[in-house]
Amino acid sequence: MQKKIILYIIGGFIALGTCSFFTSCSQNKPEHLLSPKDMAAILSEIRIAEAQLYNENTKLANQDSIRIKSQMVYASLFKKFETTYQDYQLSLKYYMDSPKKMEKILQISAAQLKELESKAKASK
Repeated sequence: MQKKIILYIIGGFIALGTCSFFTSCSQNKPEHLLSPKDMAAILSEIRIAEAQLYNENTKLANQDSIRIKSQMVYASLFKKFETTYQDYQLSLKYYMDSPKKMEKILQISAAQLKELESKAKASK
């Protein structure tokens, strides 16, 4: 009899844990979730912007100048995609919690960067 009670209690905890797991997963979807296509494009643009900032940072001596320039670049990037840094961060977290979705986004981003690189080499 005690074994049945213990099994019911354990089963209840498992059921409760499963329900709260699926509920929390569905609640994690941000209100302004960026599409995978937009996330890939933003990630590509961020990589390009970071490379440019890195090259410019070697020329800028003042840390404040570097910080201000970085903020301006990122602000214009998010404006271009009609999103905010916060929506980007929430979307990134959402996709990072789903490795298969994030892997697909990164593959799209890598393909975009390879295409841009090929065009740049062809124009030289």
